[in-house]
Amino acid sequence: MEIPVYTDNLMVTTRLTILVAAGALILGAQSQPEARIYRAKATIRGAGSSGVSGVVRFTQVDGGILPTVAVEAEIIGLQPGALYGFHIHERGNCSDINPLTGAAGAFLGAGGHYDPGPRSDSNPDANHPFHMGDLPNIQVNEFGVGYVRHVTSRVTLSPGPLTLFDPDDPSTPFDDTDSAVILHVSEDRGTTGVAGGAGGARLACGIIERVSGWETASAPKAPPAVRALSTTGHEGHGRSAGVQQ
Repeated sequence: MEIPVYTDNLMVTTRLTILVAAGALILGAQSQPEARIYRAKATIRGAGSSGVSGVVRFTQVDGGILPTVAVEAEIIGLQPGALYGFHIHERGNCSDINPLTGAAGAFLGAGGHYDPGPRSDSNPDANHPFHMGDLPNIQVNEFGVGYVRHVTSRVTLSPGPLTLFDPDDPSTPFDDTDSAVILHVSEDRGTTGVAGGAGGARLACGIIERVSGWETASAPKAPPAVRALSTTGHEGHGRSAGVQQ
């Protein structure tokens, strides 16, 4: 049986091929930009003596052609087994006065649902559930701990037309920068044009703020076996004059 013998030329050619391939892999790896991570957090406080509190975390990792944001909320002090409407609202303001209309009510300072764009309408019921800030309901387990995790491409933490950290609109006589999250008193029924269908009055609010790292939640974590899970996405950002919900 004859054993094939590599010639010097073949060995040199083989080595050159391997070196070229390895070099291409190294250059390709070096040319890949590092993914940039954006993080934000909202600390939730309930109205009055409701006992509601919690935290909402936002994370965006750049990569691919479609920016996506993971939203994770954990809120305590809720009615066991209930569902609560939960949305991003157009102003980073948890006061009880709507600066546009002067109307008073729990967390009306946050305005309507976040919905930037030339054809936006942040009225909670009129364009619902198609606002950029619309999110799934908070689902509550038997211990009164509400939880939801949702990935959305409707908003971004990075700069751009859908950013939650938008600048002040100079056409408004008040500060309308940034955004907030609102927990409503009732379930979001996903209806369009039905008064109260998006969850009704406001139970709790938190201003969305940039953070430099993943911070510890202010609400205690429920045991995984009992946590209720859901995996189900500004004036100046929408026209919400007179919105009370």
